[in-house]
Parts: sequence; C-alpha cells; structure tokens
Amino acid sequence: MNMIITKTPYRISFFGGGSDYPNWYNYYPGKVISTTINKGVYISCRELPNFFKKHKFRICYSKTEEVLSVNQIKHKVFREVLKYLKLKLGLEIHYDGELPARSGMGSSSSVVVGLLNALYCLQNKDNNKKTSKR
Repeated sequence: MNMIITKTPYRISFFGGGSDYPNWYNYYPGKVISTTINKGVYISCRELPNFFKKHKFRICYSKTEEVLSVNQIKHKVFREVLKYLKLKLGLEIHYDGELPARSGMGSSSSVVVGLLNALYCLQNKDNNKKTSKR
C-alpha cells in the first residue's frame, strides 16, 4: 500500500481574478497575473485498508470526516474532486497548509491541484493535458 504526499505552492494574484463569478468573467475574460510563493499546501493520501468497515473515506483537515460514500463528504473540494475521478477504492486523505485557511493565498485552488496530483499518482495515472481530458 502506497502513501502519496504532494506539496502545491500557494498563489498570489496581482490583478484580475473573479474566475468563479460569471458576472465578472463574462465581462472581463482571461486577464489574470499571478505567481506562487515558497509556502504551500500538503496533501497526503493512501488507500484505506480493508479492515475499516465503519467508513470508506477518512478526510482530515481542520475537521475529520469518516463517511461511507463520497456524497456524504461535507468538504466541497474533496467531495467534488472524488466525484469527478469516480474512484472505487476507499481513501484516507490529510490536508495541511503552511498558512491559515482563508488567508487569501489561493489555498482552495492549491488543494484541488495537490489532491488531483496525489490521486492520479496513487492510481499510477499520468496527469497531463492529453490524459486528463474528460
């Protein structure tokens, strides 16, 4: 059984942004300048051993969730990434950040990138533009 650990840097946007607000990006498309810093988000994940019967997924961030199905996961980012990948195996996922949550450093996008990289690696899948199109 493998454990995968990723580190994804936080990003800082200098101008632009609002990519999650349609009334912004429909009017101001594609103008963002950003960079990363030397602090990041760590994601560790491993396949959950078969002897765990009370839960199939264990997600640890500022809270710990132990659930039987992906749809029961309360943390939106973890739930939606796992739904997107349609994984069948049970997982234990831990999130740790070098900066506090809601610091404005783009941590949610860093979590998504780190989580996708970790899960693709756990499945021995190549994560590039050619293989990750759905």
